[in-house]
Amino acid sequence: MTARLSCRPVPLNLSRDNSSRRSFVKILEKSTARSYLFRWVTKTLAEVKPEEYDGLVIPGRRVPEYVRVVASGDVKRVVRHIFERNTPVAAICYAPATARVVKGREVTSHIAVGPEAENNGGIWVDQEVVVDGNLVTARAWLDNPAWMREFIKLLKSK
Repeated sequence: MTARLSCRPVPLNLSRDNSSRRSFVKILEKSTARSYLFRWVTKTLAEVKPEEYDGLVIPGRRVPEYVRVVASGDVKRVVRHIFERNTPVAAICYAPATARVVKGREVTSHIAVGPEAENNGGIWVDQEVVVDGNLVTARAWLDNPAWMREFIKLLKSK
């Protein structure tokens, strides 16, 4: 199976009068073998200019595996740029451990990848949500409300 990573620029309105529009990149998995058609995917990662975005969301499930195993230089370029600019990042489930950006940071993730986070230099804790600088991490979908609440706080503060 061939995997292709793509992204979706997601507009996010943080105010009632539309004066505070932000957008963030969400890395998505697209399997060509399964022939998924996501009409809302508007760019490949090669087309992404990370300086045009206000944040990055790295979801869990299989996406981190693809980021770790078959990630193109474009994924690494986008993630590296986002972290160098201290742009808000939300990572959940398996993503915090596999994103390779946790060194020296306190993070949470799915319990099964806690050791991987620690092996990558992270300080793993088992709690609903952890904010360490520009990085917001959570364990699983049950933590989505707290995870997104903290990510939106970071977006509003920038």
